Amino acid sequence: MINKFALGFAVVAAIAVAGVDYISQAQALGKGPGEFSISDYTQSVTSRVGTLVGPEPVGPVVMAKSHLPEAPDGWERRSWTPPEGATSAAAGLLALKDSLMSKLTASPEASGDEASMDAELTAAARADRNIWEYIGPTGTIRLSAALVPSAGEAFAEMMANDPEAANVVLRSSGRPVEMGEIGGVTYYAAKHDEFDSSGEKPIFLRGYIGNDIVITAYADGDSKTLLDLLLAIDYDALNAMQAKPAWDIGSDARPFSDRKRATFLKRAGQLERAAAKSSARTAKADTAVKDSGPQRLTAQGKQGGLFTGVGGDAAGNSERADGGVKRLNLNSDACRTSSVGKFCGSN
Repeated sequence: MINKFALGFAVVAAIAVAGVDYISQAQALGKGPGEFSISDYTQSVTSRVGTLVGPEPVGPVVMAKSHLPEAPDGWERRSWTPPEGATSAAAGLLALKDSLMSKLTASPEASGDEASMDAELTAAARADRNIWEYIGPTGTIRLSAALVPSAGEAFAEMMANDPEAANVVLRSSGRPVEMGEIGGVTYYAAKHDEFDSSGEKPIFLRGYIGNDIVITAYADGDSKTLLDLLLAIDYDALNAMQAKPAWDIGSDARPFSDRKRATFLKRAGQLERAAAKSSARTAKADTAVKDSGPQRLTAQGKQGGLFTGVGGDAAGNSERADGGVKRLNLNSDACRTSSVGKFCGSN
């Protein structure tokens, strides 16, 4: 049975202790018992107990890559490994990287999350952390998402001051080629991704959420599936990774209309055709150089008379000197081979 006297004593003792603690807390704040409200006292107890217990344990770091979509039906999603010898930053990105590093060290958001991890990761480690590759029957697509403090701000500064150095495709007017706005993110046609600077691949895109989230995309052969994947990205979750989330992103963004879809696919087709023409020109030029080398050398020799046959002129026509003695044409000067000790072209 419950000991009622013991229970009553415990209750009275607890009330007495609470009363003493209440008075001491009020005095510590310079207030009288009537001026220190019960809600203020309750909050003080909560804060003190929380301090004794300690902060909540920090969960595992969530990578931005985890907010990229699953593979569509008939496609496979897998980690991607860059080709051997690839670097973690292409030449065109070095200026942007230098601009970021000075801000990274001073950024309060750069600790305790993905951004605080080793900035000098190898290319393979960086690709594994940021990129998903999608393999399907109609092409190959790579998507990348990363938390890089101040990346969006640095990109905006570069576009304003030196757009030629930014990794974007520029029109003849100097304006960047915009593919469209998806989930509140403006995607730009890029010249290469982080691991491919050839400039001959079909479609490279890049976009920014606020200042800290970078999204890049590569597609070879299927721009429609690329668009569907971009639409399926969890922009709300990516935006929430930032210390200061951006406005009008994800569920708050303007809807993606049929007109925007048509514009995106039209510009993707233009990029694919431009890449195909560039590859064809490169292949043609390589073939021309390979085939023309021996011909050019022969032509140069004929012009100087170096590759004529014995008893022939610069055109290779056969002739004989009087008496049947052969002549050798050298630099258009005729020499009788029978004239021993006489250097051709001397008097």
